[in-house]
Amino acid sequence: MNWKSKQVLVTGGASFIGSTLVDALVDRGAKVRVVDNLSSGKLENSQAKIASKTVEFLHRDLLEPGVADEAARVAAGLAARAALSVGAADRTAARLLALLGSF
Repeated sequence: MNWKSKQVLVTGGASFIGSTLVDALVDRGAKVRVVDNLSSGKLENSQAKIASKTVEFLHRDLLEPGVADEAARVAAGLAARAALSVGAADRTAARLLALLGSF
């Protein structure tokens, strides 16, 4: 796929895997917007690209109504609970994040 000038939303983009995807998309010419609540991701994973304005970063929670709708035509949904024990303890929240955060 030709990513040049495509607007891409990467949820969970401050995670290690998410930031790696962000780097790859930017390298291919995509315009990337990251949405992450930083519950497990780290801002420094994409800090250089955010500072240079090659990536737009929104510190938001995907469970907020309309957050995912604000961004792009293509979405890479990587937002998830960092530890399985957290998801197991609160299965409802984990399911909501997985389902609502991707649409």
